[in-house]
Amino acid sequence: MERRSSRLTTGPSPDEAERVEPHGYVDRVQQSLWKIHTKARDKMAVASTRQKTQYDLHIFKNKYTVGTPVWLNVKIRKKGLSPKLQDRWEGPYLIIGVLSGLLYTVQKGAGAKNKVVHHDRLKPFQGEFTSWL
Repeated sequence: MERRSSRLTTGPSPDEAERVEPHGYVDRVQQSLWKIHTKARDKMAVASTRQKTQYDLHIFKNKYTVGTPVWLNVKIRKKGLSPKLQDRWEGPYLIIGVLSGLLYTVQKGAGAKNKVVHHDRLKPFQGEFTSWL
């Protein structure tokens, strides 16, 4: 069995096959390896394109406008309390500015400090909200 798997990867050994000109054998193996390399590269390009398409479907799932209430993901955890028991979302915050498709300016209340956050840290607010704008 070991001999068969070896033949599949390296080709027939000189003992098994008819005597071949060494340069011809090397050329055939080299051509075969280049074909395999090209085919693998093409398959990787197709897979990469497919993965990018799938990723791009969900990357800009939510677009926010000024005046939209949102939840803000909290990254800082309190010491001495289990992370499982801490709130992951804080808010509601209000979108007060759109800096780009990725960055938003949010504010928690009328007198609160503004924060510039990435859209990955925001989630639409569900429920009743009275705007303080």
